[in-house]
Amino acid sequence: PRATDRRAMSIARVLVSFIALCASASTSFAKTEPSHVILRGFDPAQASALRDATTFICESGTRTIAITSVNDDYCDCDDGTDEPGTSACAGAGEAATTKGMYCVNRGSTPTRVPSSRVNDGVCDCCDGSDEYDTAQNDGVVCENTCTKAAKARRAELVNALSAARRGVKAKAKASRYAKDDRHTMETELQDLQGQMDKAQSALEVLRAPKEQEEALEREMREKERLLEEKRAEETKSTEEEEKEKEANTDGDARDDDGARERARENDAAEDAAEETAEERGKRIAGQWISDESESTRVDDEDDE
Repeated sequence: PRATDRRAMSIARVLVSFIALCASASTSFAKTEPSHVILRGFDPAQASALRDATTFICESGTRTIAITSVNDDYCDCDDGTDEPGTSACAGAGEAATTKGMYCVNRGSTPTRVPSSRVNDGVCDCCDGSDEYDTAQNDGVVCENTCTKAAKARRAELVNALSAARRGVKAKAKASRYAKDDRHTMETELQDLQGQMDKAQSALEVLRAPKEQEEALEREMREKERLLEEKRAEETKSTEEEEKEKEANTDGDARDDDGARERARENDAAEDAAEETAEERGKRIAGQWISDESESTRVDDEDDE
């Protein structure tokens, strides 16, 4: 029985040692895997933070997963941030579209491509890091064009710098000319101002006699107007006097006619007192005939 117990204890020690060895190997594998698979697609700052990590927290903060679940071609985070190096989370959230996979592009400018463009058969990163799995992208192998892109970018920057330098020189030249032109224009302006002052003085000298002449002319016109008014009043007074005289003359003539008529009537009355009855009858008959003739003439004139 004692030998059996010792044998059992030995077997137990071996099993414990084996289990410990397996656990150690598993932990060692978990710590070394991020260096070549898990860190793909993260920017340098994130990759540095995850290098010794054992867990990964989704950017939304809603879930924590094992580090071995990152870039395992399975979308664990609802925002897709655990799969920047694969297309598993394509369209899963805004982060998968706006951030996506980080292209280092050594020698050129780093860029990001949406997760949906990883291993899609199109070379988006100039270093070709987005098309690493030829099994998924139909065997497409991307050439590293970062050096060419860097040279093209450098040429653009050199041209832009040259243009900027030319612009600075042109601006300095224009500024120098502008200063000279400004000095010239200021001098011309002063000369013109002096000429204008002289012309203004000459104008004032000429304006004084003209103003006196205009004042004299206005005075003469006023006198002529007053004289015309006085003449008009005198003419009107003369016409009124003549009309009054004519009226008086007509009145005197009418008075004379009345006097003569009254004298004739008196003479006729005296003659009637002296005439006989026969003479009176003849005279009255003559008057009737004369009145009828006059009435007939007036009626004929009215008919005409």
